[in-house]
Amino acid sequence: MTLSIIGGLYRGKKLLSPESAAVRPTSSRSREALFNMLESHTTLKGKTIADIYCGSGALGLEALSRGAANALFVDQNTLTAEKNAGLMNVTAQATFLRADALTLQPEKLAAYDILFMDPPYGHDLAAKTIATHAPHLKKGTFWAVEVEANYPLAALPFAAANTPLKLLAKSTHGAATIAVFQQ
Repeated sequence: MTLSIIGGLYRGKKLLSPESAAVRPTSSRSREALFNMLESHTTLKGKTIADIYCGSGALGLEALSRGAANALFVDQNTLTAEKNAGLMNVTAQATFLRADALTLQPEKLAAYDILFMDPPYGHDLAAKTIATHAPHLKKGTFWAVEVEANYPLAALPFAAANTPLKLLAKSTHGAATIAVFQQ
């Protein structure tokens, strides 16, 4: 799959895609829809973002292209995201953390304004990640999420006990459903 930045300062910049068949980068169409939904509720300008299950880093790099102040990229292997940040010359705005999102210390994400999450399909990782981290995030934090199209999206706002998320927007594109929530 050919990846490129679709908006902002680095629009059209080509990105590397991880070589693993297990990694499924967010398509340009889904990414554009996700950013349109998110930007109808908040600005990216000056925001701090975390790209969880980052893979190529396309979501976090797109946010930096659109004005985010800095980005944390979290994945068990961040090598492709690191290379892509280098290609865009944004490594000064990027931090890379090789970690399992579910065992990551919750305070690592507590200060971020927007969390992007595109976990591997078929393991219920969206709900598990929200349950692990949402109770430790500040009120008003946005979650921009991609899950498989048949995922029970209605359950996500309630994944974290006593931390309800409000569904702001959702859309299905082929095999993927994208959604924006706010704490």
